[in-house]
Amino acid sequence: MILIKDWHLFQHYKDRNPPWIKLYRSLLDNEEYRQLDPFARSLLLDLWLLASESKIPGAVDMKPAKLAWRLRDASTPLATFETALQAIQHQGFITVASETQAKCLRDALPETETETETKAETETEPPAWLAAVWQEFLEHRRAMRRPLTGPARKRLLAKCVKNGPATVNLLEQTIENGWLTVQWGKGDARHSTSGNGHDREMTVWELQQVIEAKRIEIERLTDSRIKRNPKLADAKAKLQQDRRRLQKKLAMKGNQ
Repeated sequence: MILIKDWHLFQHYKDRNPPWIKLYRSLLDNEEYRQLDPFARSLLLDLWLLASESKIPGAVDMKPAKLAWRLRDASTPLATFETALQAIQHQGFITVASETQAKCLRDALPETETETETKAETETEPPAWLAAVWQEFLEHRRAMRRPLTGPARKRLLAKCVKNGPATVNLLEQTIENGWLTVQWGKGDARHSTSGNGHDREMTVWELQQVIEAKRIEIERLTDSRIKRNPKLADAKAKLQQDRRRLQKKLAMKGNQ
């Protein structure tokens, strides 16, 4: 099974097959992308499109032979597909799931997506020291079109409270890096995570995508929404602050 890296940045819909994906202009200046040969670049675009119709978000559950058939490409040797997939993985655009991980993804039940809070979601409130960043995290998940359901929300909140005040930094890292889930046990280094599980500094490409994701989140926090829920004003201000910080970091990388 092929997993698309940072899929939420390319396709925000989860429970239907949309006719489009998001493609960023920053690809023109992305060194990792430009280093791919023409066939690998074309294959990567096909993988993004295939992932948009998958029942497992951001996954292409196909081996090279089936992939070649799906793309109606009988003239290209399978070895060429395999080489291209290896190159795409090496450049960090995809990862290949193990059989165990793939089985877990196939067996997992998708969360029910909703734009409104249910009664179950509001039964438990966070303590005062966690309230602000918790609200930011919930908005972050909604912006990624992956809102927490009632039971999942209560389980995560209980874990956050049990973890204590250190949770504040973890949630802030999750929001700033555009992650979907909390990286428990990670240090405070504002890092991304590589395919082999080791922390590393975010690349220019990753910074560009996180900055774009934050722009989308900020636009979704309209004045009318803030009027209905004044707490969102602090969340919007924090997102704007994070985006400016990341833009400065991106500029510094560009000058190196």
